[in-house]
Parts: sequence; C-alpha cells; structure tokens
Amino acid sequence: MPFTPHLHTFEGYSSWVMTTQSTSSPRIWLVAHLDVVPASTALFSPVVKDGRMYGRGVYDIKMAIACYLRLMRELPHADIGMMITTDEEIGGMNGVHRLLEAGYRCDVALLPDGRFNWNLEKEAKGVLQIQRKA
Repeated sequence: MPFTPHLHTFEGYSSWVMTTQSTSSPRIWLVAHLDVVPASTALFSPVVKDGRMYGRGVYDIKMAIACYLRLMRELPHADIGMMITTDEEIGGMNGVHRLLEAGYRCDVALLPDGRFNWNLEKEAKGVLQIQRKA
C-alpha cells in the first residue's frame, strides 16, 4: 500500500489511521473497530459452514476492515482514510473521540456497523456520557 498507518494510543487503547493522501482530513473516513464484547474462549474459534464464516466478531464490522483495505488499495488517488479503533464496545471515548480531539476531520464518515438491510442512516442510538464536575 502506498500509505503508512499511524498508531495512536490513548489510555491503553490503540487506534490506527491511514489515508490515501497526506492529510488528517480526508473527504471520507472509513471507520471500524477491532474489539468485541467479552465471551468464552470457545466462541473465538471461527467455523466455516456452507461457505459462510461464523465466529465472534465476524459480522460485527470486521468484514468492513477487509473491504476498506481493498478499496484503499484499488483507489489510491481517492481522498479517503481508514480509522480503526479498539474501544468501540465500551463507549469509544479513547478511540474516535480522542482522534477527533487530536484534529482528525472529514466531510463524511462511513461506519457500516450492525445493520441488516444496508439502509443508510444519518443518526443512530448511542451512548450518552455525562461528566459531573466537582
């Protein structure tokens, strides 16, 4: 790939960003996460049945990372970037949130996480995090 990933670590959580252009504000960010909700060790061994893979995190956006890598390789002149975090399942405060605080921006962010029918959404439910100052 003609672009170099940059590693960021916030409070022990790693995030990787890479862009096809030399910028921290591509037109489009492709966003994904590597973490999964905890489970028994047995669930982390994928199984292939009838040409489909089953296992912990297989459907939950991990497929998007493979698609993003291919897209970036096939469109090296497009103004796109990929953002991969490791804290999405616990709120995202040390992933995307901190990357935005560090100055990363875009016009559009795509996060194909958890939809079954490929409908586009402009809003979604999320975590409300409130901090009370003493």
